[in-house]
Amino acid sequence: MYTWVRKIGNENFENNLNLAEALDELLEAQYPGLSKGRIRKDGSSGNGVYNQDLSPNSLIVEIGGVDNTVEEFHRTTEIFADVINNYYWHREE
Repeated sequence: MYTWVRKIGNENFENNLNLAEALDELLEAQYPGLSKGRIRKDGSSGNGVYNQDLSPNSLIVEIGGVDNTVEEFHRTTEIFADVINNYYWHREE
């Protein structure tokens, strides 16, 4: 699982990056090794900001790949939902 954050043309970059970092840290603490990290994209590859400029706290998350099963995809999705839930309900603490 990767989290993508696009910088060029994105005024929400810092907010999005902070969210990506916080979620990645929680994921690593609760499920070590599941996350493959964060990818920062600049203007050197691709174009556009993938709608991450429309709202603060917007991310692109890639889950699974060609070698993963549907069951693995579902488990990872449930785990990531749990991490988002923990972040949302406990971020003020």
